[in-house]
Amino acid sequence: MNNINNEYELITNSLISKTNSIINFLEEFDNIFKILIEVEDKRTLTSENIQQIAKITELYIFIRSEHGSLIVLRNKLIEQITEKSTNLSDKLINDLYTLSTFDSIIENISHVISNIDFEYKKIATKFPKFINKKALILILVVKNKEDKIVNIFEELQKEFPENVYKVIINDKEIINVKDIINKDLPLKIKKMPSLFMLNDDIITEISLDENSTKESLKNLIK
Repeated sequence: MNNINNEYELITNSLISKTNSIINFLEEFDNIFKILIEVEDKRTLTSENIQQIAKITELYIFIRSEHGSLIVLRNKLIEQITEKSTNLSDKLINDLYTLSTFDSIIENISHVISNIDFEYKKIATKFPKFINKKALILILVVKNKEDKIVNIFEELQKEFPENVYKVIINDKEIINVKDIINKDLPLKIKKMPSLFMLNDDIITEISLDENSTKESLKNLIK
């Protein structure tokens, strides 16, 4: 009996945790959707907008995944109930009440998810080029803006606006890019200019001796 009670408690705690998680994801999804839906021309997309498109895709997947987890929990609850006696009792009535409540919660969440399906489809239709592309972060460190690589960098940004571009004017040996990626990340500058490419948590320093032309850099980020 204790094992069954413990199982119920775990299911209930998981229900609460996952429901709260979905609510938080939905709130963040809605905030980003309101921003992106106001963008009238995709040619005016900023680097931040492109990051938001990647984020809203991630949130959509998370929400759907957590919803699937709730369905699994519901099935576990049904298994726990059917494993016990089917004779009507106060305990069984309480268990069935719990199942009914569980179903109502899932049904309400399902209605909300139907709405974000519609909203996500609007974003995917509006920005098909960017919806499935994970933005790269390209950080160029130079001593001054007059460096010719800056012009090449700006041309790349116009041609591939789905990535995030940042030019840092600095002459220090170590710089921190926390304000760009929201992580405390120091980069060691071996020579000037220096170019770094960040793909998720993978950091690659690009040799500008070997990749100093627009075409060679294009091949790296395509």
